[in-house]
Amino acid sequence: MNIKSVKLRIANKRLKSELKKCKHKILYENAHVKLVNSLEDAYENEQNENQFLKKTNKEYIYKYYILLQKDEVLEKDLSLCKRKLLAAETMTIDYRSLLKDYKDNIQRLSKDIAILTTKNEYLESSGTGIANRIKNILKRGK
Repeated sequence: MNIKSVKLRIANKRLKSELKKCKHKILYENAHVKLVNSLEDAYENEQNENQFLKKTNKEYIYKYYILLQKDEVLEKDLSLCKRKLLAAETMTIDYRSLLKDYKDNIQRLSKDIAILTTKNEYLESSGTGIANRIKNILKRGK
């Protein structure tokens, strides 16, 4: 073998070694670029998701505010209904009391009329006794 071929082999080996180093470097840089791109995409996706969540959150806050307003209106309506119900209950109690007094007065007057009718049959006077007794009954009723 001559010296030229030995030198060429050595140069060839050196070039192959340099080529491997370059390939590794290129692969590393490609992997690095892919990783950076992947991280940038992930960051952009997260930013988009954050914007979507913020928008959704604003919508929910708006809906919650509307529900609060409706709740206040319903509470006012409920308060008004409670007051009307209380007034109706009071009127019912008053009506029942008046109805009871009315029935009691009718019974009392019926008894007094029955007594006057029986007494009238026994009286010989022409109505003066009955008139006085009716006046007395009416005075007691007041």
